Amino acid sequence: MRFITLMIILFQVVGCLNTPVKPPYQASILEVCTTSPEIYFTSKVNANRNMSHTQKRIAILDSLKESPSKTFMGKMFKGNWVFEEENEDAVFVGYSVRSHYIKIAVIYKDRGVETIICDSSNMKQTEDSIHGKAEKWKKTFNDLLRENMAEVYRNRHTLASAKLNVTENNVSFSYDDHANKGVLSVKGKSIQDRKWMLDKIAEICASKNVALSVNTAAAGGSFLVLDESIK
Repeated sequence: MRFITLMIILFQVVGCLNTPVKPPYQASILEVCTTSPEIYFTSKVNANRNMSHTQKRIAILDSLKESPSKTFMGKMFKGNWVFEEENEDAVFVGYSVRSHYIKIAVIYKDRGVETIICDSSNMKQTEDSIHGKAEKWKKTFNDLLRENMAEVYRNRHTLASAKLNVTENNVSFSYDDHANKGVLSVKGKSIQDRKWMLDKIAEICASKNVALSVNTAAAGGSFLVLDESIK
């Protein structure tokens, strides 16, 4: 009688499989960006875990201010941060100094936000490098954003209790088509009223229609806040 020996070998494959690479961010963000991860210069702006999506968005919009500069050269060559577009995952802001431009994606995270350089113009952008000013300008915005994130969270109870006072009967709007400048005023003073105004300005800039209905919403357009006042 012949015996057959059965040999069993247990093995593990290593270094031979192609592991799928997970994209660093959602498609809704990457499709807007032209940069590669080598020049994202990713930064985290941390916030309290309980900070809501709405509170983060308010802090981002509040950060769209002129970069502070006290020197003559700084005043001559400083730029402005402007709102450009947004989706459920991020807000995209731009910064221009003369012919130089960068776009930053401010990405919502569980604890705060992350910022990456998303696009640029006249900044010597390549696959793995970009002008050194881009990272410096981004850091300036991060500092503004960090301050506003803390400020908005400190005032979160005021924000939560603020009510929208805007109605279609107390809105005033004028626009100079030649100068591309407009004025929007409402009879209200709460932070919710201000948020409605910024949202509505974005809608107006995104279309040629003056969409001032309180209950309608549209995609946002680029704009720069020139001045604000409460009387």
